[in-house]
Amino acid sequence: MSKRPLVFFDTETTGLGPGRQAWEIALVRREPDGTERPLEFFLPIEEVRAEPGALDIGRYYARHPHGIAISTIPAQPPFTTPKPADAPRPVPQEPGPVVLAVPKAARLLAQWTSGATIVGANPAFDVQILERLVRTDGHAPRWHYRTRDVEAMAVGFIGDEDLGGLAACAAALDVTIDPDLEHTAMGDVRTVMAIYDAVILGERLPDDQEPARPQGGA
Repeated sequence: MSKRPLVFFDTETTGLGPGRQAWEIALVRREPDGTERPLEFFLPIEEVRAEPGALDIGRYYARHPHGIAISTIPAQPPFTTPKPADAPRPVPQEPGPVVLAVPKAARLLAQWTSGATIVGANPAFDVQILERLVRTDGHAPRWHYRTRDVEAMAVGFIGDEDLGGLAACAAALDVTIDPDLEHTAMGDVRTVMAIYDAVILGERLPDDQEPARPQGGA
């Protein structure tokens, strides 16, 4: 167990370039005693600045409240107005992540990442966004400067230098990914956690087996 808190972190963004914005953020903070707390929310973005196709990867228009509002086309009104008794009842919806203003999101992120080691899949990508957000409200980054990349950890554990990508690493470690949650921030956070635990705790293999190692060499 880590002596320092761990923050498993992921974002869904408007692209890969330096000007990318995060529209969904999720994290799970794990304390040294094993206690875990999740946090997830949406952020408002300027859709016009998104790279082509980037918003489709995480299903922005199907999941983000602002995207849903834009993509919903009103149906043609009926010729007759239904009576109140005939009107369909609204279907109860499960509460989901809320849209936070950037200053509030920055404060929360500064608090939740304080003193922690950031764990992610290619965390440098997400930490750039995290730092930019935290600094917008005048906060200084307080997470540990050394991050943990579960993809690199999986490569070392499996011994396959060509292994890459979160899904491929999960498959190599027998970690199951829920297809409905893939490319959602919290879904990917859960996958990152499972890969991290599989490597650190050796959950992938029975006690009488050794992890695969590259052949050759003295």
